[in-house]
Amino acid sequence: MNQHTRRNHSEKNRNSGAVIGSILIFSLCTRITLALRGGQFFFPDESRYNLSREAAAFLQDRNWDYVFQSLSNADHPLFFQWMLVPAALERLIGTTDILPSLYIALFSAGIIYATFKASESLSDSTEIALIAAFVASISTSLTIYSRHIVPYDISLFLGISSIAILASKRPTQLKYGMAGALCGLSFWTYTGYWALTACCIAAFFILRSYKKSAADSIFFLAGCAIPLGFVLLPHILSGKDFFRGLSSFSNTVTQGNFSEGWMLPFEYLHSSEGAIFYVFTVLIAWSCIRAILKKDSTGERETLILLVFIYLSLVLASVGAHKFVVYGRTCRQLLPLACISAAYSLRSLAEWSNRKSTIYLMLASATLFLYTGNISDPFQQVFPNQFVEAVRKETGAPLAKNTPGEWIESGSETHSSNEISLINAKYLYPIKEEHQSKTHFFKTEQHPINYRPYQYEGFRKESREIIRRKAITMRAARSSTSEDGQNLN
Repeated sequence: MNQHTRRNHSEKNRNSGAVIGSILIFSLCTRITLALRGGQFFFPDESRYNLSREAAAFLQDRNWDYVFQSLSNADHPLFFQWMLVPAALERLIGTTDILPSLYIALFSAGIIYATFKASESLSDSTEIALIAAFVASISTSLTIYSRHIVPYDISLFLGISSIAILASKRPTQLKYGMAGALCGLSFWTYTGYWALTACCIAAFFILRSYKKSAADSIFFLAGCAIPLGFVLLPHILSGKDFFRGLSSFSNTVTQGNFSEGWMLPFEYLHSSEGAIFYVFTVLIAWSCIRAILKKDSTGERETLILLVFIYLSLVLASVGAHKFVVYGRTCRQLLPLACISAAYSLRSLAEWSNRKSTIYLMLASATLFLYTGNISDPFQQVFPNQFVEAVRKETGAPLAKNTPGEWIESGSETHSSNEISLINAKYLYPIKEEHQSKTHFFKTEQHPINYRPYQYEGFRKESREIIRRKAITMRAARSSTSEDGQNLN
């Protein structure tokens, strides 16, 4: 390589570094801003973080028995250990719901970088990798859960990082061990992404067509097994049966309809990505055609194989085996590979023009505009805890019973006349038809469950139809009288 070539190569690396850096900064700022808008502890599963808080408190007191008791949970066991970091920081700066969300936002933005590295390894093209990272950065579904204290983004980051290593050129046995460890960490952080774990194992055998040795397999499988030690340790020390708990937990993934498994990924992604979903569909269809017709599109073909592998795994486990219902959050496993597949197509379409930079600029501007429209709803959401606090500040009155449904009930017969009754100011499950009421509500807000992507988290089709027929609102009324003079106590 002569000096001129080295200079050009160095300049390209600097330019690509600046682009991926800009994408990551934009994505992280979006996620931080979203987290600062609230929404923590909206989903019931977010309360699991309190176990990490308990463990951090016991750890500070060096009460080891209770530390292991708090960390010995069969449902997504490593999530509690990951969340010890923000929980420990809270012991220093005080309890705040924002800190754990900011911590998760780092992993959420990390998914974009992992997608970049996986795409770069699969395609051997920095250009395609940058496109894939940009496409991932404008995915609403990859953005909205960064505000919630849930394990999805941590697990997805680890799984895609594993694929990135497996797709690299001639990985060493040490790298195979690292990829296996990331695969295992991904699974035990959020077991709902079992299809991604299976995809990582399939990637070990599919990617890079040269033959793997027995030693390669041993290093990879040993890496997969290592995280299990971190899972079992607190269970052994606390005397709990982990595998019985895991078996019991696996039988609870039944909310929703098994029969929707084949179509729910498309419905969910359409609800979250809007018009960008149609762009995704066209680009992936074009990628399929290219993979079939072009013999030199190995990386593109491998990406599609892994993408289809995850989709079929979800369908077979739901529609076929009736074991796991497909939820919106489990559909997110498809997105990083879908972004890489779309990037192949975008690059091929841009190459047809002699103004590639102009094409990229136009596409980026158009999709950013669509993303801004998609993400505007999450930024405007008011969550139940925020609504309750606003009512409390506005009235200064004590709050009576917080009730789902249209009819107001008080918490007891002894409430004074200035007490406030709240309707729907909580997470609602299951969804029921509401009755009409003449009650006068002095404050109302749209319930977050009206946001369509949230309606694919365990709600049946019938429940989604109820919500869409009439938007659910959070309401506050004085407990003394209604509009027609009815005594509400």
